[in-house]
Amino acid sequence: MKSSVSLFWLAILVVLVSQFNFLLNAQVLYGAYLTLSGVLLGLVLGFGLYLFKKHKNQQSMYVLEEDGRRDPWYKQVFQTEWVFTLSIVLGMIATSMLNNKLVVFDVYEQNFQVIGQGEHFYRASQYQYIVLEQGSAQVKYLSDQNIAVGESVTATLRRGPLGFPVLLSVQPEAAN
Repeated sequence: MKSSVSLFWLAILVVLVSQFNFLLNAQVLYGAYLTLSGVLLGLVLGFGLYLFKKHKNQQSMYVLEEDGRRDPWYKQVFQTEWVFTLSIVLGMIATSMLNNKLVVFDVYEQNFQVIGQGEHFYRASQYQYIVLEQGSAQVKYLSDQNIAVGESVTATLRRGPLGFPVLLSVQPEAAN
């Protein structure tokens, strides 16, 4: 049972790291750098917690539990995998915030290609959306404009607090 819980948390960690890379708009090198930096920072945080707990329990290798069991001190530090996972995720977020501190809320424009259209229904309302693509990044944007599939558009984006882009508006490119 313990191994399945460990594998479950490892799977969650792998999904989080891959999504963190994907959200960086397919900038593979930049995403790999941020992910590696975040994981290393998370490992440093986890190791710091480990050393703190080791120093605190230096008098004995075992800590006596209330029910009489004896657990090694390292199990007291990492008795749940979410502590380790959380330290890695917080390290990734801190690295992203430190790396993007100068460009947070920066507004910029980027060209996209319209690759699809669709409708989204929410309760009694119906919304039109277009699917934009640039490289391997795709995004759906609610739009009431008549933009054809295959048309190029200019999107205005703003960098969010963690450096991830937020789509503000989409305008068709002017004909040359």
